[in-house]
This record gives sequence, structure tokens and C-alpha cells, in this order.
Amino acid sequence: MNTRGFSARAHHFKENYTRLQELLGLLEVAECQADSAKLQKVIENVQAEYGTAIANSENHTTMDDRCARFPYGRKGTSRTLTNWDYIYIWYYFISRYLSLGLLYASPVLIYSYMIFVMN
Repeated sequence: MNTRGFSARAHHFKENYTRLQELLGLLEVAECQADSAKLQKVIENVQAEYGTAIANSENHTTMDDRCARFPYGRKGTSRTLTNWDYIYIWYYFISRYLSLGLLYASPVLIYSYMIFVMN
């Protein structure tokens, strides 16, 4: 999760979604017009605004992409993982779960130390 709050992120997603819906509506209206030159101009404007809207939206990280492709390994239909991708993924999972395990176990370890060693 980002440092931004969930409600702020949700609001940003909603704004982006409604903007994309507006662009789709512009294309549908322009499609009804007979003038092909005007239609081409509208399509170019919508493409530019669409690119801006997508660039301003939150997206997944490179690690999210690697983790999503990990179960398929080298048999995936899209981009296959390289050896470095496997190293990054294993390092990510080991460090993540090891640090989480230490954080969860630290109160128990500290409490046990205080009871058994300090007495």
C-alpha cells in the first residue's frame, strides 16, 4: 500500500475511471458524425488524453509483474522470466517472510527472555 490513504487512492481511481468513460463517450459521439476529417481529429485528441490519463494512474510495480508471472515460469505465454527475475523473486519472498516472521516472533522472544533469563 502506498503512503496515501485508501480513501484518497479510491477517489483517484474513481476520477480516472470516469475520465476514461468520458473519453469513450466522446469516441461514440464522434463515430456518429459523417465527416471523417473531424472524426480523425477527435480520435487523435482522445488518444492524447487517454495516454495522459493512463500515465497519471497508479500502476503495478515491476516486482508485482514478476510475482504474477512466477507461477507460470518458463512455460508462460507472455514474457518468460529470466534467471535474474527468479533471483529477485526468491530474494523478495525470503526477505519479506523472514522479516515478517521476526516481527511477529519478537514480542514472544522478548517476553520469554524477560521471564526465563532475567529471573
